[in-house]
Parts: sequence; structure tokens; C-alpha cells
Amino acid sequence: MDKIIKLQSKQGTFNTTDKLLADFTIPRGQVYNLRDSYLNVVMRVDTTDGVLAGTDEAGTSVASMNLGITDNEAGDGNRVLPNVALVKNAYMSSQNKGKIDDIRRVDALKTMLYTYEKDLDTKKDASYYSLTGVKDDNNSLMRSPFLVEEKEGTKKSQNKNHNVKIKLGEVFDICNEPLYDGESMGDTDIHLEFNFDKLTTEQNLFNGDSFWTDTEPNTDGTPVGASNGKMDDVAVNNTGGNVNITSLTTTRAYDNRTFKEKSGFWVGQRLVITGNQKQAGQPDVAITQSGIVSNIVFNETNGKFTLTFGKPIVQQNNKTLEDLVVKGHNIGNNATITIPKVEMVLKVDESGVKPPSSYTYYSYDTEIDNHNNRANVRKNYMIDSNCVNCYIQFGSDIVSLISGDTGTLTSYRVGQDNVDMFGRQVDNNSPLHRDLISSVYRNNQRVLKNVNSFIKLNNQKNHQNNRKQQHVMFPTLENPSGQQSIINLELNSSANPNGISEMKIFQEKLKSI
Repeated sequence: MDKIIKLQSKQGTFNTTDKLLADFTIPRGQVYNLRDSYLNVVMRVDTTDGVLAGTDEAGTSVASMNLGITDNEAGDGNRVLPNVALVKNAYMSSQNKGKIDDIRRVDALKTMLYTYEKDLDTKKDASYYSLTGVKDDNNSLMRSPFLVEEKEGTKKSQNKNHNVKIKLGEVFDICNEPLYDGESMGDTDIHLEFNFDKLTTEQNLFNGDSFWTDTEPNTDGTPVGASNGKMDDVAVNNTGGNVNITSLTTTRAYDNRTFKEKSGFWVGQRLVITGNQKQAGQPDVAITQSGIVSNIVFNETNGKFTLTFGKPIVQQNNKTLEDLVVKGHNIGNNATITIPKVEMVLKVDESGVKPPSSYTYYSYDTEIDNHNNRANVRKNYMIDSNCVNCYIQFGSDIVSLISGDTGTLTSYRVGQDNVDMFGRQVDNNSPLHRDLISSVYRNNQRVLKNVNSFIKLNNQKNHQNNRKQQHVMFPTLENPSGQQSIINLELNSSANPNGISEMKIFQEKLKSI
């Protein structure tokens, strides 16, 4: 059985404003499998519905929320970024060997590489420990990892703590080592600066979510079923005064095997109900009510849900309720993010296999430059003799964009020590551009799984990738003299109205310790 050690951060409190640092010391004396070790960031999102005090059931509903990471360059936080984008800067050193690694702007570098090193299935499978859920391939329903949804009965759904997992090997390349000798290295210190201040909340199944108008085939084989938000009409025939209606039934029929997966309803959810009161010979009276679901019953015979609300929907004498639709209630800014703890989960190797006497790994040096929105850039940069690959990331923040996602990199040219590497301009997204990406991965011997650099938006289904990142990467020539080389860089953009501004140049270098 594997031995697991949990280390708590030396900092005891974290928030989304100024408590962003975490420090750990991996104790000497044992062999660690750092490849299977990870950071565990415990997060929670609590909500109130913003309904004014004094109103029925004020503030008592439970909303479904995801977290995003705001990108100042793009001006939004609804992109599906890898968990490692939570780490802004990272430093690692050991008692006996000194500095091991010091990476500035881990978030930008790893988000760029993430698009090439993870396929779509891997990204989807990892969503259970990520900041956000993913949309189902077959409909637009998105779930939250921060909510325990009660799909049947009267038990109220609850917000919960959620573990956001970041593999150590995604932060430091040396942490892909399965046999890290804590005895020869001594105590190992890790210092991390997080992007907690960039966290933003995003509501699922809000009033404008496309889920409510989506349709799917009914269980009876009907080609097109009713929309998820459509409710059956309610007819009342009595003359005894007003009738309080507290329950509605879905028009859509769900499959008995998958009804919980397809359902967008949970106990404790506030819904907005719209429709018309109708009576023969009288004008229709529009209604708009909100209510919190207190009970859900699924009828296996007809495949429909019956939703019971804690607050009645009033139906007047001899009138029917028709054109009924329910949609989610928008909670606005009434969501609070808390970070109860940050811990490191270490796996101890007790196999008895002797660890290596030295380690070889990739490290990254970062240079940041600004070209003030120029359409064309020509500049030389110094790189070290042991640099094997260069990565150029655009924009002032995490996602690699030109001019806030309005500009386009059209072409580029790269030389080393005044010798043109390719003999011509490289058109962005051309076959030669993709060949360079492949060359980089042959050079660093990591697995290339995708040659597209799309970052998915949270509100799109998994196959609807969009927001293409723009960056340049290329292998460098070996410099056996041990002297620095000069990279001759030419970039051409087409932007409205601006061009290339901030750039991050990452040197990938092979190190041994």
C-alpha cells in the first residue's frame, strides 16, 4: 500500500485579495514519488439569491456555480483553463543542492503548452477536480463541482468544499521524477504565488442559459421533445374561489436510465415561472413568479418530473395556466469564494528501488518585453547556450492573445546568430508552422497530442472549441561554444486597431542536478 503524506501550507489563511502565497517544506529522509504527488487547493462557493428580505423564502435557494480565472487581456473569466493556471510564479530549492527551479509566469507558459499536451478526452476526464464542470456533448447542461445536487425527494442540495488538484509535475518538470531522493537532496522548499485574486464566479443554468430552450427526443420515440423549461398546462374546474397551485410537471419526458444526468432541476433551486392565466372570453393575464423547489418526484411511467415549490403559484377561479416555462433565477454577484486550505499530497516510494544519483529536467527562463501595439516587430534576443526550445507568448496575461483577442499574428521569421532558420516567412497556422510545433516536441521528447491551440469557453459544448491562442515556438540550434546566441525575431500582425504589445519569451533549458 502506498504511503501518503499531507503537508499543510505554512500560511494558514488564503483569500482572493492579498493572501496568495503558499510555502511547503518536503522533509528529508525518504524517497518521494513526485510524479504522483500534487497540490490540493480546497475551494468553496457559497451563494444567496439576492431576493430582498421580507419576501417569501428570501435568500434561501442554492445556485450552481463554477469558477473561472479572469484574463485581463481578454477581459473575461469564462475560459476553461488548466488548474495549473492558478499558479503565477513558482520557486523550488533544496537544502543540499540549492536552487532547483525558478519559473516566472507559470500560468501563461503552462496554459500555452496545455493545449498541445492534453487531448480533449483527458481534459474532460480531469474536470472532476477542476475549477469548472464541462458541458455534456449531447445537451447544454453544465454541472458544478461545488454543489451536491439532490435530484429527487425533499433533501435540500448543499454547497460543498471542492478539491482542485494541481500535479507537481505540471508546475516543475523535475517533479515528474518517480524517485526523488529526500536524503541526498535534504529538506526541499517550494514557494508558490497563486492567482486567487483572478478567480471569478460563473452561474450555471441562469435565466438566459440555452439549456432551458434545448430539446431532445422523447422516450416514446417522438423525434423532437419539448424544451427543458417547458411545463404542462394546469387546468382547474371549480367555482370555489382562488386555487393555490404549488406543483408543475415537465412537458419533456426523460429516459428512466439517464433522467438524473439530463435533469437541470435540484431541490433548493430557485426558478422563475412565466406563463398566462386564460379564461374563455377574457384577456390573457401574464404571470411571472419565482419559487424554490422543495420536492422533486420522477414518474417512471411517463418519464416526467413533478416540481413542488415552497411558495404557491396562484391560479384564479375557472382559469387555466398555459404557456408555462421555467428558467433559472439569476443571483448576480451574490456568490462568495473561500479557500479553506492549500495542502501538498506527497506519495512516498517504499519499493526499495535505489533513486538516481542525479536528475535531468527542463527549466524555463522568462523575459518580458513590450512593443506598444506595433503591427510589425523586429528585435534580437539573447538566449543561453543550453536553450533547446523557445516559446513566445503574447498578451499581458494568461491566455496568449494579440491586442486583447482582436489582433492576428499573420507571419513570422526566425534566425539564430544572423542565420535564417527556415529561409522564408512562416505563415501562422500554415503546415510549416505546425511542423515547427512538432519539431519542438521531438526536441523535448514530450508527447504532442494536438496541434491546435484552442481554449474552450465554459458556455460551449466540448466539441465547440474556440478562442484560438496565438504564439510562436521553435527549436534552437546547439551552441557547443558555451556562449550565448542571438535570436533574430520578426513578427507581423494584422490588428484592428492595435498590434503586438506585451510578449513573454520562455527559454526551455535542460538542467542537471
